[in-house]
Amino acid sequence: NENDGNVSAPEDDADGAMKVAWGQLLTTYSRRGGMSDTGQERLNLRYATTEELVERLGIEEAQADALRAFASNPSVTLEMLLTTSLSSTQTGSGTDVPPNAGGRQQQQQPQSSELDLTNDQLRVVLGECTTDDPLDGPQPGKLNINTVSESLLRQMFSDPSTERLVDEILYLRNNRGEGVTSLVDLKDIPDIQGPDLDRLARAFDVRSNVFLVSSKGRSESSGLEVEIVAVVDRSTLPVKILEYREQ
Repeated sequence: NENDGNVSAPEDDADGAMKVAWGQLLTTYSRRGGMSDTGQERLNLRYATTEELVERLGIEEAQADALRAFASNPSVTLEMLLTTSLSSTQTGSGTDVPPNAGGRQQQQQPQSSELDLTNDQLRVVLGECTTDDPLDGPQPGKLNINTVSESLLRQMFSDPSTERLVDEILYLRNNRGEGVTSLVDLKDIPDIQGPDLDRLARAFDVRSNVFLVSSKGRSESSGLEVEIVAVVDRSTLPVKILEYREQ
């Protein structure tokens, strides 16, 4: 009932222009997770074995052990690996091997450079793993850094000290044909600091799970036009249809 003044709720200016207000920023459809980059179910770092991590991620056993030690802390999230080195999760003279490590004996701790993930390895870990507890149910999604509007970005980072960060994000995504394909790409932003990288990782992802799909057709005989609109969620298999309507 937009454009009728105060005749019906919500009140409007009756000026012929839709005032979207918060509607342009908020959604009731949002899902995190989904299949991994290779189309498989994500490995949960809290429950996966060392052998599973080595096989899927192509990393060394010591790195897999360090990943499991990292994930044994219930307060950590996967994105924290962007600013946390695996070597910093190790204490003492030996590797902290988590429980159920396949019965292997504790090995001498490797050098830090051998434990820490390269950017290529980190890209695989972020694309194949999760730390979300499945018992918590579906988790709300994050903003897609490739599609979030410039105006919203500038509202989120309105402090003058972060204006350059927004400019760098826009430059990064606009100058790559494939866009930002991993949060690891954010490390390419010149002089980006750990706190800013952490803030971006907590707010953004590089893919979306919920999409609005529409198809419109017109009858040649009657001229009647019908549009089918569906909201689909690809975070699960099979894909779920969250909303369907014909108009």
